[in-house]
Amino acid sequence: MSYKKHRIGIEYEGDSHGNEAQVVRDISRSERYEALGWTEVRISKRHMVNSAKSAVAKIRTALIQAGWRPACS
Repeated sequence: MSYKKHRIGIEYEGDSHGNEAQVVRDISRSERYEALGWTEVRISKRHMVNSAKSAVAKIRTALIQAGWRPACS
């Protein structure tokens, strides 16, 4: 998932991310994000409990730091 306008990439770290080959791919991907000026937000299963409030908070914080402003209601 990504927010291209704000250069935020969201990565979910599932069960397969513990094996060595996947870790190497994840590090390479993170380096590409950084080289292109993107911010990577990494989410795991623990962020998805409680209606994913922790995941939403991480993503919202990254977006605000990148210049996004929530619409006033």
